[in-house]
Amino acid sequence: MVEASHAIIENAELVSALKFCETAQLGAGFAILHVGEEAVWLLLHFWLPGGIVSRHLWYTEIGTHEFKPAPDHLMACLWELAVIDFERRAWMETALAGRPISEYFSRTLPAQPV
Repeated sequence: MVEASHAIIENAELVSALKFCETAQLGAGFAILHVGEEAVWLLLHFWLPGGIVSRHLWYTEIGTHEFKPAPDHLMACLWELAVIDFERRAWMETALAGRPISEYFSRTLPAQPV
């Protein structure tokens, strides 16, 4: 599953479809791969200027590895929101505080239930 999600992120057609070249990215972001009750979810986030985070979401049926774009109205489940909150706090405490983005990259979510 990790390999399939990695391939999705690197897929040139996907990158083109997300218009990364037209987005003023800051070279930082995070991904969440979550095996949920109804599907496997891949959430990809990139930090943009002004403290904005972009969101891209795909899913695949449990037992398959064919990710598809999720409907636009979906964002995240409550378990994924804990990871998003960790990343938000890490971004605020590092990049938005004027510290190097490398400090943001060094932050890790403790291995514990969320």
